[in-house]
Amino acid sequence: MRAKPSIVTAAATLAALALSGPATAAPGQVRFVHGVTELGTLDAYVDGRKVDRLTRGEIGVYARLASGSHRYQLRRAGRVRYSGTFVLPSAKARTLVVSGTTWKLNDQVRIVKDRSTRPFGVGSLRIAHRSPDGPALDVWAQAAGSSRLVRIVRGASYPRDADVLLAAGRYTLRVRRPGSSRTLLTVRNVVLAAGDLRTVWLLGSFDRRPRELAFSAATSTEVLPAAWDQAWVRVANATTLPAPLKICLGSATFATLGRGTARPPSGLYKPLPAGSRRVAVVAAAQACAVASPRVATTVALPRQGAVTLAVFEDTASGPGALGLATIADDITRTPAGRTRVRVVNLAVGAGPAQASFGTRTAYTGLGYAVPSEERLIAAGPAQFSASLTAPVAGFARALAMPANTATTVLLLGDALAGAADPLTPRSLALRSRLQ
Repeated sequence: MRAKPSIVTAAATLAALALSGPATAAPGQVRFVHGVTELGTLDAYVDGRKVDRLTRGEIGVYARLASGSHRYQLRRAGRVRYSGTFVLPSAKARTLVVSGTTWKLNDQVRIVKDRSTRPFGVGSLRIAHRSPDGPALDVWAQAAGSSRLVRIVRGASYPRDADVLLAAGRYTLRVRRPGSSRTLLTVRNVVLAAGDLRTVWLLGSFDRRPRELAFSAATSTEVLPAAWDQAWVRVANATTLPAPLKICLGSATFATLGRGTARPPSGLYKPLPAGSRRVAVVAAAQACAVASPRVATTVALPRQGAVTLAVFEDTASGPGALGLATIADDITRTPAGRTRVRVVNLAVGAGPAQASFGTRTAYTGLGYAVPSEERLIAAGPAQFSASLTAPVAGFARALAMPANTATTVLLLGDALAGAADPLTPRSLALRSRLQ
């Protein structure tokens, strides 16, 4: 079994598409999968043009086509064996799978909708059962370095698909009958990175006849144009300034925030196109295109990653100067029963700070506007405390720390303010629920 390398030719054409969908029709992509158990090489044609040639058990390459209705043919030695039409949506992909057995007269072409969005922090694995005489099947996954088998698909049946989200890593898959410990097929070295879309195709004959393709697997990757890559973004106003600030990404307002607040609310992000974006901070009443923003910089929004942009008072650059801290958030899954934490010292005049989550994790020497390392701690309620190198001794607060979350605590306020001043140091906890 083999899969041809995926080829993307539409990325440049689609580079200007908005995440909500293209404003005008854009090309899409189509590929073919040959899963007929006893039929030899097939030539794939679309609108009379040959786009691929496939042997049994082969996953074809993507061909770029205009969106709209198309006619396909699958020919064997020049003779049309299968034909029909399909509709290709703008900037989407379709897979035409021919499977079954000719001697049972159950061979046919089915149109599969390729996934059109990438997951965040995890990979998406599709199990496509295309063995026409195969029973319902369970699929178990074993991560590299682990002895633990986890059932990820229960009772997959022909000709259906099952999608699961898995942490990034390398897996060995074992295909079994439900209720049995006997492995029928082992699929090794299935590699998933965060944001990947991969498919394992179960093809061939389960009760193999002479000259039939044996029950086996092939893997493939769904291809999305780069213009559809996303980033998760949230912003925070970590200053002590009484007047609200407007945070602009490009020419659009992302949020207008009072001091000590964040948007979207804790635990959420806003999806935006990945890539370089100009970020500017202006007064709430000003337009994003103002000639002299309070601060402006270019930020790289990571592909299928998450980032927190925190506006802070850049005391090193002089009175009234603002800075923008770009904090990359790790949104990959945590081990069972664990949560991920980090602290960023943005308290004006605090000097090096130290912080702890109960008695479990302590940070020392936290410099101003420098994110700490991220650490994994046991999940559960924790008493967060911080002490500052300043006249104000510090503060403490209770935090809920559920499993499979990530929490970034921003130390805020003016460390030189009096104890009764509303700007006395405090914290803003930004929690992310991980997929």
